[in-house]
Amino acid sequence: EQKFQWCLELTEALSIYPEDLNKSDIIQLQASTLQKLATFQTSANGRNWYLTKSLEIQGLIEIKPSSIQITQTILKTSLKNIFMLLSVNLNYHKANDINRLVLFHFQDTTEKFSIHIRNEIADVQFQWPENIQSNAIDMIIEMTKEEIWKEVIANIKNPLTSLANNEIILKDGNGEINPELSVQFLTFLSMFTSE
Repeated sequence: EQKFQWCLELTEALSIYPEDLNKSDIIQLQASTLQKLATFQTSANGRNWYLTKSLEIQGLIEIKPSSIQITQTILKTSLKNIFMLLSVNLNYHKANDINRLVLFHFQDTTEKFSIHIRNEIADVQFQWPENIQSNAIDMIIEMTKEEIWKEVIANIKNPLTSLANNEIILKDGNGEINPELSVQFLTFLSMFTSE
């Protein structure tokens, strides 16, 4: 069993750095190793994991959460975790040549966050920057409730509807309400999608 574990470790390394090797041979070796490891398992869960992983590596099945599972997870997740996820979901192609500082304020929880997009990365902070000058702020997004933001992120609620209902209020760097920021807001949201 240890030999097969070691073989699996090596094939995983080879799949990351295949160099001159045939990728399909590596996949076949990984799949057969996983199947062999499944035969050593006394637990049904262990056996199923190895067999499922083998099928996944061969491309015979795709394991990903359903849209309902994703939505439920977002709705149950804390704001901090949602903002952390935003930083890794930034589509860097859409963030090319963008330098934008966006501040968030949630009225119901009084929580404040900032996202600074620059150099194709999203720098998320769990507070507003100290001693920030108003001309450095591109937009302040104020939410009446954290659930509104979660529903927008989960694609349950249309951001334009939330803007029209004053559940989301857009302000300029001086803190003045500015409905003309709607396009900038939608552009900002679109940077966190794969399309």
